[in-house]
Amino acid sequence: MNSKLILLAIFACLVIFSCKEKNADPLPDTVSGSYTLSSVVSNKGLDPEQDGTFGDTELFDNLPCLSEIVIDETNEVTFRKLDLFQSVTKDQGGAVISYGELMCVSFSTIYASTLTNNSLTLTAQTGTKVLNVISNSELEYITTEDFPVEENGIVEQVQVQLTLKYTK
Repeated sequence: MNSKLILLAIFACLVIFSCKEKNADPLPDTVSGSYTLSSVVSNKGLDPEQDGTFGDTELFDNLPCLSEIVIDETNEVTFRKLDLFQSVTKDQGGAVISYGELMCVSFSTIYASTLTNNSLTLTAQTGTKVLNVISNSELEYITTEDFPVEENGIVEQVQVQLTLKYTK
């Protein structure tokens, strides 16, 4: 009888401790660190120089501001994120008649994070962001922004996917 009670007590302890809510595990040391923006690639040809040539897909050299991600050992992430844009002037019919230089707005947000497989999910009151962990020294963030692009000889403002890469 005593051995049954002991086994029951051990089983109960295992159930209690395995069901106890756990805090997120700390990020591996290989992900913690400071990452700096090293590349911004568009899925469509853009014209950041405003010369009428819509062929640039790598925008990093045209950026007027910087971005960084700092991940500490407690899973706190400070993301100095960029919103990139080009102002657009349209005629009364909605056609793009001119567009401005490539601009950016940089702002910092502090996030809690969870690392699952190769995704780092950032959570804050402002929303959720997902970063792809490419390697122990490279992160990737994919976003969508509106930009003027030339399609079939006509300049239109459309959504463009931007892939931002950050390196340690």
